[in-house]
Amino acid sequence: MKINKYSAVFCGLLLALGLVAQAQDTTYIWTGGAPGYSGTIVLDSPESSHGTLADIISIEIYTPRFGPLSMNLSSGSVFLTDPTFTWNPDHITEMFIAGLSTAPFGNIFVTENSGGGNDLSLRSLLYNQYDVDTLGSWDAESLIPAPDATGTFGLLGFVVVGMSVVSRRLCVHEA
Repeated sequence: MKINKYSAVFCGLLLALGLVAQAQDTTYIWTGGAPGYSGTIVLDSPESSHGTLADIISIEIYTPRFGPLSMNLSSGSVFLTDPTFTWNPDHITEMFIAGLSTAPFGNIFVTENSGGGNDLSLRSLLYNQYDVDTLGSWDAESLIPAPDATGTFGLLGFVVVGMSVVSRRLCVHEA
């Protein structure tokens, strides 16, 4: 009976490892834009046809005039101005997100439209100035597995060795 108990624990660990290995965030970067502009948007999955604000992990942009800025996602001042928010493993296909930056500069706007009109911009509330790039698009940089495959397989190996030691000791004690 004790071997069945440990087998159940072992199977539960394998299931948990499989579920964790499937969780992936996807990073999209601003590519093909004007010199000096860059940005990253991290979303919680590699694709969605009905995205929400909850899918956004982080938004960071860099503009020549204002430097690096992050969107303050916890401020309650982030909006999907376009209700359509979609992406696939290759690029963001449709979005219009507006929100306050974490620094006191102003409003960040990031957009991607299948018919054109892509945008990475900042409007300074302090100086009433705009820093805008409409030449780029939001393309996938990479998939980031959590945890990495080496850690998952290393942990799996540790569990297998541990279970074999436990079952040998049980067999020795029962004999």
